[in-house]
Amino acid sequence: MSSWMRSLVVIALASVLVACGTAVKPTASLSADYRVTYGDVSRLPANAELILHFKDSAGNDLAAPDVRLLQRLPSGFQLPVTLADRAGSITVEAALRLNGQPIATGSLMVTAGRDNHLQLLPSQNESRLGALAGTQWRLLSVNGRNALEFVDATLSFGSDGLLRGSGGCNRYVASYAHRGSLINIDEISSSRKICFAAVMYQEHNLLKMLRDLERVERDGQQLLLYSRGLDQPARLQSATRLLGSAG
Repeated sequence: MSSWMRSLVVIALASVLVACGTAVKPTASLSADYRVTYGDVSRLPANAELILHFKDSAGNDLAAPDVRLLQRLPSGFQLPVTLADRAGSITVEAALRLNGQPIATGSLMVTAGRDNHLQLLPSQNESRLGALAGTQWRLLSVNGRNALEFVDATLSFGSDGLLRGSGGCNRYVASYAHRGSLINIDEISSSRKICFAAVMYQEHNLLKMLRDLERVERDGQQLLLYSRGLDQPARLQSATRLLGSAG
């Protein structure tokens, strides 16, 4: 083969390799799946809603907001179809609302290869509620019924994620997850002593209230616990200093 023919073959092969390289070169694409979390909270009140806004780098809306009612977190979502292959960055702004009021917000800049986890943080008002870990409380009332005067029913929120206390007859322990005003109580277990009927009835109502607990509020030195299916919150008085000084 003459030298000029060999040169033509080399040039042709190089062209094919370049073309193939261009054809298979991966393009940066945006993942289609994302998730929203709010600490360790998983169950939400029935009226919770999540609102997602999709914006460009200048803060302009790129699509209509995504509004959805939520019962649980984490919550997955997808970018609108029109944005799935959009080049450049997209910012997703999220707001978790209760009764129309934002209780948590967060944002996520979406680009190829970046983390797809949008973590919500408590709003300013929610942050003022403070942490429950390390606090102790004494029961004042459950669903409008005053606690028995001769019975000490208590709650103690540990920094280890466990709730401990007395129902007035039996000791109990449970796991809890708390963020802002939202709270979940799980895996309640208790001892099995038998006491007077009135004490057992109050203890039953206390533990049922804890199992269905959704929200907490502070009112001075009192803690209000809102549970699913109850018309009025349970009220508890702070006992932190009293219990902390005992012994």
